Amino acid sequence: MKKYIGIFAVIAVLGAVFIIQPTSSLVAKETKDKKVVSANTGEEIKIGVVDIPMILRKSLAAKDIRSQLEAKSKEYEKKIGSKEKELRSEEKKLLGKKDSMKEAEFKTKGKAFQKEIVDAQKTVMSYKKTLDVSVNNSMQELRNKIARVVAETAKKKGVNIVLSQDGVVLAEKSLDMTEEIISSLNKSVKKMPVKWQK
Repeated sequence: MKKYIGIFAVIAVLGAVFIIQPTSSLVAKETKDKKVVSANTGEEIKIGVVDIPMILRKSLAAKDIRSQLEAKSKEYEKKIGSKEKELRSEEKKLLGKKDSMKEAEFKTKGKAFQKEIVDAQKTVMSYKKTLDVSVNNSMQELRNKIARVVAETAKKKGVNIVLSQDGVVLAEKSLDMTEEIISSLNKSVKKMPVKWQK
């Protein structure tokens, strides 16, 4: 008994779906030799597999983003460390003068010091948000570029459907397009400048 399958030629990349070519009317069937072919033309339908996490680990652009994140994180850590040292010094001085101050004056200075702590905490949260938002934006831009490279590579290879590796239980190694995608991506995108949000 022939098995008929509705085929939608798509690339599944990180949860997004990109159409390679219009194939809404394409119907496929499995032949006796287990090949999947178009029921309309009889041409073989080729499938490819891409390991997105590997691309995000090994590509030059992804490494560049991580390098920028590390540098910016160290910059923020240095600023935070300096502020912490400053606050500890202020706290020590304030407590040292407690006995020589009037209660009202100590409370006033204490409130001012607490405000400095709150402001410092807000700054830390702001740094964290800057890192998260900026890197996420750059990674999304990189994912979009990966999707385009996958589509271009699939077209060159005559591949009709590209699946993300994390959604595939088992596949022949010959179907894996990952290294080819990384090579093509590295040629077109060596660096990915992170736009730090303020």
